[in-house]
Amino acid sequence: MSQREEGREEGRGEGRGEGKEEGKYLALSTRHIYFYGYRPASQRLPTFLFLHDFPCTSTIWNKVVEHLLGFGFGVLRPDLLGFGKTSKPTDLHDYSLRKMSSEMVEILAHHQLKSVIGVGHGMGTHLLARMWWYYPQYLSGLAFMGAGYILPIRLHMELMSKKVSQLQLHPSHYGGYWSFIASEEAAQLLNSNLAKIPSFLSIIYAKDQDLCNANLLPRGGLQQWIADGRYSPSKIFESESDADMEISHSLFIAFMQHRFDAPLNWFKSINRRIDDDHEEALPKDRCIISRPVDFLAGRYDALGRPDFIQVFVEEGRQSGYLPLAAAYLLQKSSHWMMIEESREVTIALGNLASRVMKDEAVFQPKQP
Repeated sequence: MSQREEGREEGRGEGRGEGKEEGKYLALSTRHIYFYGYRPASQRLPTFLFLHDFPCTSTIWNKVVEHLLGFGFGVLRPDLLGFGKTSKPTDLHDYSLRKMSSEMVEILAHHQLKSVIGVGHGMGTHLLARMWWYYPQYLSGLAFMGAGYILPIRLHMELMSKKVSQLQLHPSHYGGYWSFIASEEAAQLLNSNLAKIPSFLSIIYAKDQDLCNANLLPRGGLQQWIADGRYSPSKIFESESDADMEISHSLFIAFMQHRFDAPLNWFKSINRRIDDDHEEALPKDRCIISRPVDFLAGRYDALGRPDFIQVFVEEGRQSGYLPLAAAYLLQKSSHWMMIEESREVTIALGNLASRVMKDEAVFQPKQP
């Protein structure tokens, strides 16, 4: 497939059916081929760009997308680099967040989308932040789900209050999870035996959050869980819902076929700070999100703790980095709120779209 050539898959693949998005392949100037679902908005409604977390693919958004398409909103949701049906390069520098944000913009430009509402979840929020820093004109609104807004390290350290520091030192914080996932050991362990993959996915998507806290977060806990081949009932893998079965089937296929070498490069690139030279040179005003921005937190989220996110929102407002921020607490959710409370997530995103449309004229550059 040559650069700019576009391929299609009917029904978006993975059983998404007629009347939904169309699955597309697009070869970019970076020589990476992205797979994504796209459906234009009806009338003058905005389009949402969805950036998924690890370990999942764009199918994780199925329920929310179905609701939004029913209201006429546009949707563009890619399998991010290294995931699903998108290219899986092995060079760590391909996973530069700055570089990947330019790839998102190239997809938007291909469809003549001048602006979208960006929605990032977990790891996807890191990419969303870089899109704002380098290409703010493409974002009319932003939503961070299951994570806070992490500034470049220099500004982040300046912003951190004593309260944030105390939260980070709390023993239930996810330092153990991150240190393992960003290590060389992670791919070796997960790829060593196909039986390890269901074990890993089951604790990530566990129904029992106390079990998740005890085995996912402490240092060494996740490695031991996988090495022992333990399995936990999960939110979607035992569900009899057709929508959940579709998501779980997609996850199993994606990671059983392609394993974890490529996706884990996201964590390695962040851990090794390969973008630091560019990010440390950013002026403070480039990091101020001057558009409507929402933070969605799950009450039982072990990976993106709601108290941690709330502190970041409060600090962001006080410091001026997040002057238009709003926060939502989803009472029944863990980290996977788009599965557990898809209607509530849709309502929050609809409210964000209303704020964006109300303020749209303010954000348009003045004509000479």
